[in-house]
Amino acid sequence: MAPKMNSERLKQDLMKECHAGILKALYEAIKRGVDIKIILNKDVDFSLLEEYPIVKQLLEHMGDKFNCRFAAIPATPFDIIDSENVLLQMLNLINPEELFAVVNIRDTKLAEELRKKFFTIWEKAEPYSGNCC
Repeated sequence: MAPKMNSERLKQDLMKECHAGILKALYEAIKRGVDIKIILNKDVDFSLLEEYPIVKQLLEHMGDKFNCRFAAIPATPFDIIDSENVLLQMLNLINPEELFAVVNIRDTKLAEELRKKFFTIWEKAEPYSGNCC
């Protein structure tokens, strides 16, 4: 999950061929059986990414091992890596649209609490409907 400016930056980076490895890694994880859930910022148009072959491969798994939804992103975006590791994104206090730092925290209790928060947002988020992001 990322605020609007970070989502825009992510979209631009993924459109560059040199960053396609991120999407390939997601696809390989799905092929290994990893269940991936992504909440994208509802204010960012990711539709241009749908034309990329690797994105088309990811979308073939939509509803199975790959799920994508859209929502407003909380003030402190976070990523849940596993049952112990989480990444907290700290926004710049002077310009909240800029990322200031990312903190990797190893804490089982925090990971569980953030997992609950993620699924609270997930349940309210708008499911992917065929025109990605």
